Amino acid sequence: MREGLGVGIAQPEFVQEDLASGRLVAPFKQVVSTGRKHFLVCPARGRHAPAVARFFSWVQSGANAHRVTHEH
Repeated sequence: MREGLGVGIAQPEFVQEDLASGRLVAPFKQVVSTGRKHFLVCPARGRHAPAVARFFSWVQSGANAHRVTHEH
């Protein structure tokens, strides 16, 4: 939607930099919480792989940072 050609629905944390810079514009101020959760899933045989552990840690640290700075 960055090319001025459409409308999108997104989670605020995924577009906040684009909103702050003006690349995207929120037509409405209302934010609706769905109560949905996110899950990280991988095959059981790979769940202890170092790369999977690093990725999980990276995702979790980002979620924790978002929770601390944006939940009120």
